[in-house]
Amino acid sequence: MPNRRAKKSLTHWLSHFENLHEVGVDMGLSRVAKVWALLCAEFAIDKLASKKVFSISGTNGKGSTCQMLSLLLVADNTKVGVYTSPHIHQFSERVQINHLPADEGLLVKAFEAIERARGKISLSYFEATTLVSLLIFAWEKVDYAILEVGLGGRLDAINIIDADAAILTSVGLDHQDFLGDDLENIALEKAGIFRANKPAVYAHTHIYDKVLDSSKSQKVSLIVNGKDYQQKDNRVYFKSSIYEIPNNLFDLGQHQLQNASAVIVLLAYLDLLPADYHSRLQKFSLRGRLQLLQSSPDIIVDVAHNEAAARALADYIRKQPRKGKYYALIGMLKDKDHAAVLSVFTDVFDIVFFASTQGDRGYSSEDLQLLWKKMSAIPSVACLDFQQALKIIKKQSNFDDTIYAFGSFLVATALTKNNT
Repeated sequence: MPNRRAKKSLTHWLSHFENLHEVGVDMGLSRVAKVWALLCAEFAIDKLASKKVFSISGTNGKGSTCQMLSLLLVADNTKVGVYTSPHIHQFSERVQINHLPADEGLLVKAFEAIERARGKISLSYFEATTLVSLLIFAWEKVDYAILEVGLGGRLDAINIIDADAAILTSVGLDHQDFLGDDLENIALEKAGIFRANKPAVYAHTHIYDKVLDSSKSQKVSLIVNGKDYQQKDNRVYFKSSIYEIPNNLFDLGQHQLQNASAVIVLLAYLDLLPADYHSRLQKFSLRGRLQLLQSSPDIIVDVAHNEAAARALADYIRKQPRKGKYYALIGMLKDKDHAAVLSVFTDVFDIVFFASTQGDRGYSSEDLQLLWKKMSAIPSVACLDFQQALKIIKKQSNFDDTIYAFGSFLVATALTKNNT
């Protein structure tokens, strides 16, 4: 006789919460805050982390910044929880403790608890998965929790937590349907994770008056790039100290130097910067960020999917010693600013291949190609998917050529399946 109480799988719970809420992105904190309060009461949770909670917002660089923080905080007898999104291959990548993905059984247990607690309260997929990470960090009694904001800041589910410290990495145009086209107001929205009398590093290269005024009125201990600290090449000047950034980050581009500087400054301010921070940062790597998949020809994948990230990638490419041809493999989602991203690369590549993306947010390679032809005379090819495009490129390319694949997290998912 079948067991009617058989434990439901992680796949079941992910599907359940993908379809539970009518609105995919539903900005606001009331529903998720109510469920979190119920969970805290049920499991007697009074603190998310025993030492510090960090919140990280920004248009780009959040995942890298979370990884750098984790590298510098993980130590013997110390538990560091990191929550990031989206994942590349497996959901468990989103919830990590000391660099290891959460156990699937623990994830299922957390989803079950959330389902019990929510009652008739509807939750979006992101809200539910955020609660999963918070619950697991509380259960596992982490010393530090590092939380990546999904979208915006002030109304993002992460903001139900009062962080002890925060970093705003960058400000750019993305998710305009929710955040608008005004950079100053976007910056203010992302700065909504700042808390009174708590340190917050503003790592973006331009500080907006609204952010300054808001931080002052809320008595945020604001530390501003270019004002309170300076980053010049691979050195960071903060107060009376100079900190060296390792060359591997210097090679990855200015945006990673900016991320590393913010992390170093915040931890120095909190007196948490380890003496061996330099050697720890030398270990930095992040799947899907300038990730070399193979050599001869080189295949490099990057998840750049908005204009700011595209410019950082283009700057990186232009600085590389060029030998053979440069190929691009680009796939994007329909809710992105395709023209802004493509316009950055009109003189970078020798030939461009477009791949269609699938799903509700998918976008066709033919539409991307039509837009490209209005911008550039560089030849292009529209392909069915990433695998077909890569197969054609490999047949055409020589050992000294370079293939850059980018435009979406889906690019990294498709091309790194056999490289994890």
